[in-house]
Amino acid sequence: MTNASSQRAAILRVLCILGLLFVAYTLIPWTAISAFAQAQQGSQSGQTKVVELPPLPDSPIEKAQKAGTALPLSLKELTRLALLNNLDIAISDTNEQIQNQRLIGAFGPYDPTLTATLGTNSTKSANTNQTNRSTTTFNKTDLSNWRFDFQQSATSGGTFLARVTGSRSDNNQIFSLFTPQYNSAMYFQFTQPLIQNFRIDANRQT
Repeated sequence: MTNASSQRAAILRVLCILGLLFVAYTLIPWTAISAFAQAQQGSQSGQTKVVELPPLPDSPIEKAQKAGTALPLSLKELTRLALLNNLDIAISDTNEQIQNQRLIGAFGPYDPTLTATLGTNSTKSANTNQTNRSTTTFNKTDLSNWRFDFQQSATSGGTFLARVTGSRSDNNQIFSLFTPQYNSAMYFQFTQPLIQNFRIDANRQT
């Protein structure tokens, strides 16, 4: 009985070993075994051979970058784009610009103004007496005038005015000693109400 039992045990061990070899042969691809064998041969011969694996498929991000539908951004660039496209920030900036324009408009009455006035006049009349007769049949007088006004309102409610005027007169009379003649004048004026709008006026209230 002992010999029979030992024989059965030996047969079972052999069958188990054969089964394991069959399972290993079935599960491990033949290509891996051949690659492993080649690597073993290369290592034995003193040369290291690199086994090339198939390329991995592209990730969705890589596919989007190749298609041009994705843009690589840094954290700083992403933050900048988020702030630029924020509607609340855009509205706040617009409100600030509106308030600045209102402030500029409130100080508008205190902006200086410069006004220029130019004019010319020419008259022609027949010679009627010896005192103002001309070298020709008709007396001719040419008159030109100009005026420049600089005006500005003061924060105290007053008004400052500077004016420059000038004229030129030319005629063809025989007894005119100086022709053409030039006249010019300049004066300054400051007006300050003492009782009316003494404490506040419309401009300062705005």
